[in-house]
Amino acid sequence: MATKIMRGILFILTSLVLIGILFYGVLYVISYGISYFIMIDTQGEYRKYDTGVTIEVKNSSQQDISNLKFSFGHLLDINFQEIGEIKQLKPGQSSKLTGKSMDLSSSDLSMYMQYYLKDGETKVENSIFYLDTINPKKVVALIDITKVDDEGNLLLNVEGYNGFTQITGEIDPDRDN
Repeated sequence: MATKIMRGILFILTSLVLIGILFYGVLYVISYGISYFIMIDTQGEYRKYDTGVTIEVKNSSQQDISNLKFSFGHLLDINFQEIGEIKQLKPGQSSKLTGKSMDLSSSDLSMYMQYYLKDGETKVENSIFYLDTINPKKVVALIDITKVDDEGNLLLNVEGYNGFTQITGEIDPDRDN
């Protein structure tokens, strides 16, 4: 008699554990599905780009532009991760840098663009694109250089997707860095 009661209790407890595991699994799948569709929705028009880093630069100015270097980093950390370089862009031309892997070890990173002014001085545009999430699966930066001033400073329109949300803005050479 005691054995039948113990078997019954064991059967009920085992059933409850299995139902709990099943319920947890279903909740996990549902929450993952919801977060997946939210992430797809926040990508918007950038959904068509591959995972990894994509930087498209268009020269809408009337001047040749050369030696644009892109990197990820934090202003206080001198170990920037190089993304790539665009050697030359003539007026009306576009160029694209892509990378499949990103080894971004922390959040609160920015994309930097380095170029040379007409007097040969190096100019670094701080935070043209901000990444607030660790190791985003996709980063898309579309940069339109609309003007080059007399000193060689670039006026940029920037838009894209930073792995979490869409970004848009303008970087004016007359602003304070």
